[in-house]
Amino acid sequence: DKLSDFPKQLTLGEGFSLKLFYSFDPGGDDDGVSVMVPVELLDHVSPDLFEWLVPGLLSEKVLFLLKGLPKNIRKQLIPIQQTAEDVSKNLTIYKGSLYKELEDQIRKDYGVKISRSQWPREQLPPHLKIRYILQDSSGKNLVSSRNFSELIVDKGVEQESSTLNQLREKWERTNIITWDFEDLPEKIPLQSKKNKLLGFAYPGLHKDEQGHISIKLSTDPDESRQISREGLLGLYSLQFPKQFKLLKKECALPSSLWALYEGLGSRQQLSEDVYHFVLDEIFGSKNSVWPEKDDFLKLVDTLKKKGLVSRTRQLTELVLALLKERRETMDQMNRLKGMSRTKARTAFEIDIFREELTEIVPAGFIHQFDTEQMTSAKRYCIALQKRMERAYASPEKDKVKAEQLRPFISRLKELQPGEPSPECLKLLQEYRTMLAEYKISVFAQEMKTRFPVSSKRLEKKWQEIINSC
Repeated sequence: DKLSDFPKQLTLGEGFSLKLFYSFDPGGDDDGVSVMVPVELLDHVSPDLFEWLVPGLLSEKVLFLLKGLPKNIRKQLIPIQQTAEDVSKNLTIYKGSLYKELEDQIRKDYGVKISRSQWPREQLPPHLKIRYILQDSSGKNLVSSRNFSELIVDKGVEQESSTLNQLREKWERTNIITWDFEDLPEKIPLQSKKNKLLGFAYPGLHKDEQGHISIKLSTDPDESRQISREGLLGLYSLQFPKQFKLLKKECALPSSLWALYEGLGSRQQLSEDVYHFVLDEIFGSKNSVWPEKDDFLKLVDTLKKKGLVSRTRQLTELVLALLKERRETMDQMNRLKGMSRTKARTAFEIDIFREELTEIVPAGFIHQFDTEQMTSAKRYCIALQKRMERAYASPEKDKVKAEQLRPFISRLKELQPGEPSPECLKLLQEYRTMLAEYKISVFAQEMKTRFPVSSKRLEKKWQEIINSC
C-alpha cells in the first residue's frame, strides 16, 4: 500500500496536525488507527473529520457500511462490491461528514435515498472506527476511546499558561469607549516555546458592573461569544448615553394591557424580554461577536439621525401587535366555544385551536423570534381566526382539511434528533415555516402564502431533514 494511504499525521488546517499510529491487533484495544489529541485542541476538532479514518481504510469502511444497509435499500445497489469501489473513488476525503457525502453521492449516482439512522454505525468493527487518545500538555495519556463524546476531562482549576499570560499582556485592554481595535484578530494562536500549537485564544468585549468595556482573552470560543454579546451592547450604549437610559422605559409593557400577556409570564419578565429583543434587533448582537468598524460607525450615525428611541418604539409596537392578535384569537375561541353550547351541533373543539395558537406564539417567543418571525406569527394568528370561523360553521370540512395536514405535523412531533447539527436545525425551521404557510393555503386561501408551498415541496424538504438529521 502507498505510504500516503496510511499517513503519519492528519493535517487539520489552522496550522496544526494530529499524530496517527497504526496497529494490526485483531481483538486488541489498539487495533486499527489511533489519533493523538492534545487536550488543548479538544475544543478545536470536529468528530466528523475522523469518520473518514485514512485513505487506506476508506474503501473497506464504505463496503462494510453498504453491506449493512437494510435489504430494501441494499438490493438497489447490487453488486455491492462494485458500488463501494465506484462510490469511494468519487468521495472527497475529509470534506464534512463521511455519511453526508455518501448519502449525497449515492442519491446522485443511483437515485437511492439513505437516511442517517439506516447506516450500521454501531456494528462497525473496531479497526473501522478511529481510536482517540487524549493527552495532556506533557504527552501523558489521559483517556482513550473510540467514542469522541467520551473525551471529557475534568480540568479543575489549572494554572493559566505563561503563553496565555503573555498574549494577555499584549492584547488585553481596558477603558474602551469606541471602535479602536482594528488589528484585533478573531483568534490568536497559543504556541509553546518550541512553536508547537497548543490551541487558540479568543478576544472578546467584556462589560463590567460599572459599564466599562475592555478586551479580554478566553480559550473557550463559546464563552468569548457570550461575553462579547453584552460587551458589544455596552459599547453601543456609550455612543448613546442619554437615549439608552430611556430604552427600558420604552420597552415596558403597560399594566393596563395585562390581558395581552395572559399565560406568557409576568409583565416584568416580558418587558425585560422585549428590551433584549429590541437591542438584539437594532444592534445585531445575537448573531455575531462584533461587526466591522465601518458597519459599527455607520449604524451609530444612522441611529443618531433617525433616533434610537424611535426605532425602539417601532420594535416594541411590533411585539404588542402580535400580542394583541393573540388575544383576539383567544377571545374568538372562547366566543365560538360559548356559541357552540347553545346550538344542537358538534361541540367546538377548542383544545385543537389552543394547541395551534401555542405553536404560533409559544412561551418565550420574544427570545426565539426575529422581526420577520414576529410579523409572520401575526399573520398565522389571523389565519387561525379564519379557520376557526369556518370550523364553527362546518366542523366536518375542517376535519377533512386537518386530516390532509396530519402526516406533515405528526412526523415533526415524532422526530427527535439526538444532537442536531446547525444544518439540521436550519432545515427544521424551514420546514416549520413551510408548514405554517401550507396551513394558510388549506384553511385561509384568500390570505395568500408568502412563497409557493405544496405537499410535494413539504415532502422534498422532509427528505432533506431525514438525510441530514
